[in-house]
Amino acid sequence: TGAPFPPIGQPWHRAILTLNAVTAAALLLASVAGLTDALSRQAAELDRLREDVIEESRARSRTLDAVGARVAHELKNPLTAIKGLVALVARGNADPRHARRLEVVESEVARMEHILGDWLTFARPLEDLDRHPIDLGPVLADVVSTLEARASAAGVALHSQGIACPMQGDARRLKAAFLNLATNALEATPRGGAVSVTWTRDDHTVTVHVSDTGRGMSSEALGRVGTAFYTTRDEGTGLGVHIARVTFEQHGGALHHESREGEGTRATVTLPTAHTAHEEAP
Repeated sequence: TGAPFPPIGQPWHRAILTLNAVTAAALLLASVAGLTDALSRQAAELDRLREDVIEESRARSRTLDAVGARVAHELKNPLTAIKGLVALVARGNADPRHARRLEVVESEVARMEHILGDWLTFARPLEDLDRHPIDLGPVLADVVSTLEARASAAGVALHSQGIACPMQGDARRLKAAFLNLATNALEATPRGGAVSVTWTRDDHTVTVHVSDTGRGMSSEALGRVGTAFYTTRDEGTGLGVHIARVTFEQHGGALHHESREGEGTRATVTLPTAHTAHEEAP
């Protein structure tokens, strides 16, 4: 056939073909192994770089949080002084127009104090719970009593109903959390509407419902409620519900919202009666 070398007879021809195939397979495996090792090294390097970036971002976030908390703390005292001076000047001012303007200034300063207070509560780690055997019923009744005058002035009916609910918990922190939920319900309800706070229990769980007949929320807003800094109110900070949620979770409980636009909102809180919670803030 014109080959420059004599033909190779059997079985050497088959042996050479087998050797060539084995050599090619070995070279292929070596190449694949080399590529796999190189890819593994690159993946490990990318993971290391990603962790470095994440840690740097966390460190920057901690620094910004610390600076923000420091600024908020330093602003509280001047604002308190301004508020006091404005109130003093307003009491001694006979001009109704000036008095109204000073009332606006005092109101805006109070709003700034509220925002700073929410920020400081959010920025610092929530302290450990001061757990004691408590009855949640009187705590919730006290929340309703605190808001009665405000509800009456807003033209909103405020109802409450419940039974004794003994449990292990931090009464001060729970009152603040439920007060936030009830206040939000009251602010979302127009004149002529109603807000109700009801509570029940079984052998292991206390369930609290805070319901209103207010404007309700869209499905998008409902999905984001309780997220820090998300709010549907111009004067809100979005921190109150977030802090309330963390408080309930610290007690081993949970907060859930149901809402429909134009029909109102219901916040449901479930809390264990026994001490089964983790006390670390999420």
